Formats: sequence, C-alpha cells, structure tokens
Amino acid sequence: MAFWHGEAAVTELRPAGTDTVVMESDAALAARRFPGRRPIARFEATATVAIPDSFVVPVELWPRAGGTSTLSPRLPASWVSWSEVASRGERSATLRGYLYRVLDAGPDDAGAWLPVPPDKARLAFTVMGRSCHAPPAEAAQLGLPAIRATPNPFRGEIALSGSPHSPVEIFDLAGRRVRGLVLDGSGQSGWDGRRDDSMPASAGLYFLRLRGAPAVRVVRLP
Repeated sequence: MAFWHGEAAVTELRPAGTDTVVMESDAALAARRFPGRRPIARFEATATVAIPDSFVVPVELWPRAGGTSTLSPRLPASWVSWSEVASRGERSATLRGYLYRVLDAGPDDAGAWLPVPPDKARLAFTVMGRSCHAPPAEAAQLGLPAIRATPNPFRGEIALSGSPHSPVEIFDLAGRRVRGLVLDGSGQSGWDGRRDDSMPASAGLYFLRLRGAPAVRVVRLP
C-alpha cells in the first residue's frame, strides 16, 4: 500500500453568493480586522488533483483539515479549515472549499480575503492505494513473503505470522506509524493493540506491512 499526503493550490474561483456575518472573538485571525456585522461575498474555490501513475486505480482519496486553508460554505458556524471531494474520476479528483471577502473593505485590500487570498489558498488531501511497483497478484506470483493476521476484526490481541525474524510495521489510516514488531524464529508474533508508547490504539482500520509484501488491512474493535 502507498500513501500520498499533498496540498493543491486553488486553480478556480467562482462567486457563490453574498451573506452577512458577525465577526466575534472566535473568528479567523484575518477576520479580526473587521469587527462587528459585515457584508461578505462567498467564493467556491476548487483544485484538481491528478493521481500519479505510481498508484493502481481505484484509490481512496479524502480531504485533510491540516494544511487546508479554505472554509465551510456556512459561516460563522465554523471558522476551522474545511474542504470536500466535489467530484471523482479514475485518475483525478476535484477538491472544493470556500473563501470569503469583506465587501466594505478597499478594493485593493488583500487582507479582506478570509482566511487567506486565493493565491495563497491550499486544499490538503491524502491518497491511499496499491502501488504499481508490487501489486498483490504479482507479489504472490513471485513468491514474496506475506503477513497474515487473525482474527480480523479483533479485540485484545491479533496473532501475526510470516517469515521468521521479519520486522512488521503497523500504520493508521493517515499513514502514521503506530507500532513496530519483529516476528520470532518461528515467524509468529502478536499485536496487543498498543502503540509504540504503550498507550492503547483507538478503534479503527490499520495496515500491517511486512517489507516486500502487500499490506494487510485489519480492524481494531472498541
């Protein structure tokens, strides 16, 4: 399995109506220059992400708040970063968020854009899918090592088996390493559902990776 964490610059901006918003203490930092009730224009900001040829389609793609500088279409319900997948193709996806401009600011006032001007706006995303360098069918034909895990889903502990003395890495859905293990001389080990810092991992989907083998998806139950 391969992961790609990226950020796409806004490439298209379309008017999406006007509104009135009250700037209070929880407003975006850029908005605090404009206290009180203000008229604003809403703009739909989009960016297209091309899926690299290194991925075997179809892939999973989702927006990430971290690194995104667009907002929700509803203000002031939330001033936190927000975006969504507007459309999908086999080898591309369009991400969408919203930018705002204070209408009673000067026409040349770049600071009237909330939260940032269009040329600085970014839409962050994660792509997850099989790498074309070692698809599972090809790996099996070549006799590459595999990792097995039972039971799946699991509570408590999951039994792992594979090539003796092989290192196993466990990743969460965002691609962050959660735990590292080494299979024993008989190719056996187990994961007790804890991270490297000994804290329990949260319930959810995880990936077990043995070097040179396809990743295995496992589900940890509450």
